[in-house]
Amino acid sequence: MVAQVAAEVIRRAKARGVKITQESLYEEMLAMNGMNAFYPVTTVGPVTYSKTDKAGVDTLQLYAVKNGEFKSVGKPFIPEYTSKIK
Repeated sequence: MVAQVAAEVIRRAKARGVKITQESLYEEMLAMNGMNAFYPVTTVGPVTYSKTDKAGVDTLQLYAVKNGEFKSVGKPFIPEYTSKIK
């Protein structure tokens, strides 16, 4: 998922014509919330960031390959570290 988020931040910055720098990518990531949230297929719910929320996602879903396809394993869960991220 980390690679998906990084690629999405770069894609969004390039689409806006922003020069790719550490600062511009950070600002682009912080804008990834509300109507601008990112919806990858590997998480439950949107990926969002802001100056006060740097967790990205609150709920995760494990996946495994079965018969050549990704299938969810068990129910979505909230990791214990989520409440510790500030």
